[in-house]
Amino acid sequence: MKHLTLALAFAFIASSGITQAASHEHDMSQHQMVMQPATQQGTGIIKALNAKSNKIQISHEPIAELGWPSMTMWFVLQNPMPADIKIGDAVQFEMQENDKKQWVIVKIARK
Repeated sequence: MKHLTLALAFAFIASSGITQAASHEHDMSQHQMVMQPATQQGTGIIKALNAKSNKIQISHEPIAELGWPSMTMWFVLQNPMPADIKIGDAVQFEMQENDKKQWVIVKIARK
């Protein structure tokens, strides 16, 4: 009888904790979830610059995560081109896909 009483007491305690946890509601409207787009890394050679439109042409190595082979393409720069980068320089860059599904370079540096 003593064991049955203890078992019932433990069951009551456990179920009251579960009930209390289940009744705890979260108002998610008070929380803002900020999702950062995934970034991808690349390396390549600067082929052309268009400071007026803030674009850069890079002949980049394969980017396996995106299934991209080596190719030469234009990218928009999120920030102005660093002054120490010029045509012919080897660079490392980081890019993110924007809401228009365009890859934008968010970081770039000489390699």
